[in-house]
Amino acid sequence: HSFIHSFIHITLTMTNRRLQVEPLDPPLDPSKFATTKYTWQELKEIIANDRFPIYRHVDQETTYRLYSRQLKKEWKSVCDFVLHCKFDFGRRLIPTISNENNDSNNANVNPNHISDKNEVLLSDQKCDKKMVDVVDAQTEKPLQPSHDGGMVKNNSHALNLSTLPIIPPPPNGYKWESYSPTSTSEEIMQEPQRVLAMNDFPYYMEDNIEHWCLWKLGGGDVDDQDIRWAKEKLNTRDDILEMQHWINPVQYKSLPDIDHAHIICLTQ
Repeated sequence: HSFIHSFIHITLTMTNRRLQVEPLDPPLDPSKFATTKYTWQELKEIIANDRFPIYRHVDQETTYRLYSRQLKKEWKSVCDFVLHCKFDFGRRLIPTISNENNDSNNANVNPNHISDKNEVLLSDQKCDKKMVDVVDAQTEKPLQPSHDGGMVKNNSHALNLSTLPIIPPPPNGYKWESYSPTSTSEEIMQEPQRVLAMNDFPYYMEDNIEHWCLWKLGGGDVDDQDIRWAKEKLNTRDDILEMQHWINPVQYKSLPDIDHAHIICLTQ
């Protein structure tokens, strides 16, 4: 019995907030996702022959969708969240379509501070690097991470959320949006920014395969020069034996608004 069929608690340690996330209803069909971990050779063949998509395990995909669903409730868009957490944009509160019936939890929020121009309430807020804690709803015990970063519970393959950043929840009637305090949108699109980071929601791969994302903002789509830049950074390590990269076709891109490439590393 996988834990995806029960409640999942996400404990936000920064604010002592416990968020109970309802499971997906209906649950995902396991037959539509990966059931065995991709080997390096299998991945090379998929990439060489454009046989996409590459899948997560059903438990991984469930966790990913639960996390994404919560982001969409609290952020203007998933793109805003990525800009804040990957590119260090600031964050600020904006009103939702209707916030007339806010409860007493909003007592400390002055609506006059939020104008039509989205005046900054938290002008210098950066993405907090404190981590997510996932506990079993039935036992209240933390799920134990395995050596490959997956969650272990009853042979489950759920993702380890301990690498994901925590953002405090917005007050009722508001959402977070990202903003750049120093650049206009035109300047951002003309001056490319690149970020290389571990994939927060990797595909179902063997334990000695790392999954990285190269994010690019402005300056066009990810190109060969960007890929070389990322691989040179990874090549400074002496435990990487081989690398492969790909860019998902448009229909499989989870975040088409910010171009990104996938880089996988075979490690020893």
